[in-house]
Amino acid sequence: MIPHVKCYSCGAMFNDPDEEADPYRDDLDNPLCYDCFCDEYQFRCCSCGEWGYNEDQHKMLVVTKKTQGIKRGVYRVVRLPYYADGMIEGMIFEDCLEWIADLPEKLHMNDCPCGHLCVECQAKVLEATL
Repeated sequence: MIPHVKCYSCGAMFNDPDEEADPYRDDLDNPLCYDCFCDEYQFRCCSCGEWGYNEDQHKMLVVTKKTQGIKRGVYRVVRLPYYADGMIEGMIFEDCLEWIADLPEKLHMNDCPCGHLCVECQAKVLEATL
């Protein structure tokens, strides 16, 4: 019998036998529930709505609202850091971005002025610019 396992991050007990037997793991090999794993290591693609991994998140930026002189569109991140996040308002460094395309037709963004693309949607944007 497998001992009951709980999520290292939120403390929730696993209620799925498969997840309990083989849970997601953090960088230190601690067990994580699916929600905590997604919160820590993934993001939602603003184009297709699927999950992408954080290491791919900051290769492109989707700007949906003109801000700080940066027009709407898809940008390649050419240098890090490309933003600073203040307590009240953040700031995007325009010289760290290169405009590459208009906005994708379908976006899942709520009211956010910026978003990110998964690897598959990044490839579609690059393919369309050739």
